[in-house]
Amino acid sequence: MFDLNGPVQFVKGVGPQRAEALAKAGIRTVEDLLYHLPLRYEDRRHFARIGALRAGMKIAVAGTITAAGLRRARRMSLYEVRLDDGTGRLKALWFNQPFLKDSLQRGRRVVLFGAVERDSYGGSQLMMSSPQWEAMEEEDAPGVHTGRIVPVYERLGPLSGKALRRILVRLAADVPGGLADPMPPDLRSRLGVVSRSEALRRLHLPGPEEDVERLNAARGEAHRRLILEELFLFQLGLALRRRGVRRRRKGIAFEVTGRAREAVKRILPFHLTDAQCVRSRTT
Repeated sequence: MFDLNGPVQFVKGVGPQRAEALAKAGIRTVEDLLYHLPLRYEDRRHFARIGALRAGMKIAVAGTITAAGLRRARRMSLYEVRLDDGTGRLKALWFNQPFLKDSLQRGRRVVLFGAVERDSYGGSQLMMSSPQWEAMEEEDAPGVHTGRIVPVYERLGPLSGKALRRILVRLAADVPGGLADPMPPDLRSRLGVVSRSEALRRLHLPGPEEDVERLNAARGEAHRRLILEELFLFQLGLALRRRGVRRRRKGIAFEVTGRAREAVKRILPFHLTDAQCVRSRTT
């Protein structure tokens, strides 16, 4: 069962250690995590042909690794691969990540995303330095980091933006349609906003129909929904506060006992009439 109030530790990909790091950033529940919104979005839907690349482009390319190797230089390790897509070859280089030799191997099809630059280590070819990568397990399936509009997250302690994206994209896909919604259906209909469930899914897992510029300006339908939700809850809080103040604005009722009446009579500079005595007993 999907529980917004459940501990973030039990979200797939988090665990006890990562939960501690998230707690330091104020993220303790599933709801807290879902409301940790992306800093920006990048359009990685389209792959460029390697033969058409130019220095300065920030783009995704797909191809087959034709060569891969680990070497050392100046007290650091360099892992280098050559990617071929049939139109050209591209060099990619990662620093101090020797573990990549177990994943980026010759013959594997991968997608790389990064900035294209001229090879500063010799030669005139183009290269990518420490690009993000993803294996192409299924030809037509969009990945987490490439092949779609990708959310970019702020690093939280030891959790990189890439690690957060992997966790949040998976979590957003699991958000059920009937999630509890603080905005009543008639209000949502009147304002023309999407449900809370749909908004949270689309913020972390935007579909191909989304406009990247609108997303980055926080003007998409999902952002609008969250903004109006915040305003609604703020107004609701003010209304409840005003209601509470009105309820507390009642006069203080004192119980007048016979003993109190006699004490008052003794300090009066005159004697009460019979009618006044009767009234004092009934009030």
